[in-house]
Amino acid sequence: MKTPREVLFQHHDTADARLDELRHEVVAQLPPAATARRESLPFQFAQIVWRELILPARRIWAGLATIWLITIALNIASREDKPQAITQSNAASDTPEVQQALKQQRLLYAELAGLKKPTPTNPSPAPLPGPRSQRRPDTFIG
Repeated sequence: MKTPREVLFQHHDTADARLDELRHEVVAQLPPAATARRESLPFQFAQIVWRELILPARRIWAGLATIWLITIALNIASREDKPQAITQSNAASDTPEVQQALKQQRLLYAELAGLKKPTPTNPSPAPLPGPRSQRRPDTFIG
């Protein structure tokens, strides 16, 4: 008794000759290897990167792109219309320590830039101490 495999091979034995003829016709229609179009190296590199990095992780790349777009949109939406310029009113509200630091920076800049030295202004005298909040004990003489 024949196995199913042997029956199938015997039944399709005649197809081998027809498949060989068809294979020869298709191969004859192909262009020769020497005249085949050769791709440039950067194009081949881009294809490899696309196949190996982008295609397998399409959902991850789409998620990252979405996060970037949302971040950019929020950044644009939260940006102020006009940046505040430093005005005299802002400078007047600075503490004495900040004003002293700015003066030192100006002097240093003038020295480094080779400009004539600005005359330093005399610092204002230190403020007098105010009253203490501590209560003095009352002494009873009696």
